[in-house]
Order: sequence, then C-alpha cells, then structure tokens
Amino acid sequence: MKSAVGVAMGYVGVAMSVGLLIAPVIGGSVYAAAGYYAVYYIAFGVVAVDILLRLLMIEKKVAKQWIKEDETPSPSEEGTDQVDIETGNSLITPSIDGRTDSIEASGIHNLAEPDPRDKSQLQDNHNNEEKRIETADILNQDSAIPPETISIWRTSKSLLKSTRLFAALYCLVVESGIMMGFDATLALFVQRTFGWNSTAAGILFLAVFLPGFISPLVGWLADKYGARWPCFFGFCFLIPLLVCLRFVTQNTIQHKVLLCFLLALLGIALAFANVPLMAEITYVIEAKVAKQPGIFGEKGVYGLGYGLFNVAFSLGGVVGPLWAGYVVESAGWGTLTWSFAIWGASGAVVAYFWLGGKGTNIERSVTSQPEETAS
Repeated sequence: MKSAVGVAMGYVGVAMSVGLLIAPVIGGSVYAAAGYYAVYYIAFGVVAVDILLRLLMIEKKVAKQWIKEDETPSPSEEGTDQVDIETGNSLITPSIDGRTDSIEASGIHNLAEPDPRDKSQLQDNHNNEEKRIETADILNQDSAIPPETISIWRTSKSLLKSTRLFAALYCLVVESGIMMGFDATLALFVQRTFGWNSTAAGILFLAVFLPGFISPLVGWLADKYGARWPCFFGFCFLIPLLVCLRFVTQNTIQHKVLLCFLLALLGIALAFANVPLMAEITYVIEAKVAKQPGIFGEKGVYGLGYGLFNVAFSLGGVVGPLWAGYVVESAGWGTLTWSFAIWGASGAVVAYFWLGGKGTNIERSVTSQPEETAS
C-alpha cells in the first residue's frame, strides 16, 4: 500500500492555514469595532470550544473497551459445507464426533481416501512453510528487540540520534520563525507605510495563507519524491521573495500590488517548506522501524515525534517575532527581509544535505524485506 503520510499532513497544513487565515481578519475587525479586550473574549471562546471538542472526542483504543465483538460462532456457523468429490453430495460436518455419527447413521462406511500424491504435496508445503518461518526468525532475531527491554529513555535516545530528524526540526524552526516574524511585523509595516487600519492589515494576511490550501498537493509530492526536494524548493523559492520585499517602500498602488503579489508567492513557498517537514518525522520513525523491527515497542513513538515537532514550531514562534521586532526597530524593514533571506538559505542547505529523498522511501524498504527473507 502506498504511503499517504504527506497527503494527511497536507490536510493538517490546510487546517493550520485556515486558523492563521481567519485569525487576523477576525482579530482586526473585532479590535476596530469593539476595542482591545473584546479580541481576548473571542480568544477565550475559541479555547472553550477546543476544550469541549477534546472532551467529546473518543479515541479508537477507548472505544474498543465498550464495543464487545461476539467472537463465539453461532450454531449455524459452526458447521462447514463440504462436498464429496466422487458423489457431489454436500456433507455438513460441524465436528469430528458429529461427522462420525452422521456417517454411521447414513450407513456410509467407505470414505474416499486422499490421493497419496496429494498427501505428499501437502507435507512438502508444510515443511517449506516451517523452513521459511525459521529462516525469517534467524534473520530478524538480531534486529528485533524484546518488548520487556524497551523503555521511554531507550526509544527517545534512539530517535534523537537521527540526523534527519534534527534537520527536519531545524528547518521547522526556520520556517515557523519566518512566518511568525512576518505575523508580528507586517501589520505595523503596512500601517506605517500605507496608513492601513487593523482590518485592512488583517485582510492582507489572506494573501499569505490562502496558498496554504495547496498543502495536500505538496504532501503528495513528498510521498512520491521524499521530503528533501519539495522542502528544498520551498526554501530556495523563499529567498528571492524575501529579498524583493525590501523594495516595497512607498504608498502607491504599484507598491501595494507588489506587496500582495510577493506575499501570495511567499505563502506558496512556506507551504512547500512546511508540509514535507511534518511528513518527514513519520518517515524517520518508519525508517528506523524497518531497519530494526520492534525498536519502539508496540505503540511506537509518533507522539514523541510530533511533540518534538511542536517544540520546534514553538521555538520558531519565539525566535521569529523577537528577531523581526528588534531588527525592524533598529535597522528597518529592508534589513529584516534580507536577514530572513539568509536564515531561509540556511534552511535550504540543511534540507538538501540531510533530509530524506526518494532513495529513503520507506515503502520500498518495507516491501523488500519479505522478498529477501523468502529468497
């Protein structure tokens, strides 16, 4: 089955884009209409709805405790219809004793003996199956880890040793830092340059986050080609756009159109840089499991992986606004744009050299194991 992790993460990216899309618009409109504190009332309401939805959500493993499947077969299902090869008559054989009683009751004493060639063929198939299982056990005994030896520290240490994981986390810090940095300074910039109010500044963010709806397509590309090339393209595309933003300096129609156009392209670049990184965490975990089955236990470490994703994203959300705020106040908008461009270039370098590409596709490594074992 082909992996669709990237596509799933693409839909997560769409949800994030929707939140980032409507938040500035709602916040700016409420601030202009009802004042400063009304914005926080809206935020508290959203948090309350989030808590309510989390309480109503039922996970699959919890639902299994309340859904008892009847594993006991009914009397009508206990017997199997068998057909006599010679006579074509159907024989109902619910059990060995029942079959004996049925045969004796019907007066049939001569059962057709199976062909000796069929018996030898069945025996050969059984022996081959046992040899295949023994061979698979020998090949995997060194890589499989007994469940009792698995601990949270062991799994965490093994996961954190991955260079690919650290590369993905660094790129996430860069991507979220650039995005949150513009979140913190863009509204102030357009207010000073164009004289726009909070509502107009909030609507301007539509240009940044509307392109985020291409995230499922970006995720599909990550599934097909690996995370390296889509992410590398996103950061490379990001660099000239950030540099060109420094040319928006005057309160004219041309500069306003240029700003909106560059922000729209910036949203596309951020989508290409973000979604493959979300999928790369899953790729890293699956690659380690394929190389060493059982290393993370029965439940895996996906929660830990995406916990690290949140840490990296939050770290970028702290560094980006601080960077942007200090640079804009001390050196101006133009300096901020090219400094962010240099930061984005470092993300491109890390993505090119250390993220996983098509050659690390987990699907092929997983499917090749049974073939090697069988041979």
